[in-house]
Amino acid sequence: MPTTITKIATWHGIRAEVGLKKATPGTDSVDGMTSLVTPHCFRRAWATLALNDEDDPKPIDVVSEVLMHKEIATTRRHYAPTLPERAQAAVAGMRL
Repeated sequence: MPTTITKIATWHGIRAEVGLKKATPGTDSVDGMTSLVTPHCFRRAWATLALNDEDDPKPIDVVSEVLMHKEIATTRRHYAPTLPERAQAAVAGMRL
């Protein structure tokens, strides 16, 4: 049974017309529609924004702690993959 927070997230997703899909009979819906928005979507959005804030990016260990991951590798794998262009820029910026 969905929790209240899940129902609230889904309802806001429906109202914002984000990730809409036809609801199965017997589920909470609005006009027969539901949304793919979940509380986990908010968690992912926060982590992504925290790690990529142009003015004040948060360190990955801090984000990992807030998300209560046991290993920083989990945070890196799901929220902070190293983009090839970032790796190239790091190498280009090194002084030999």
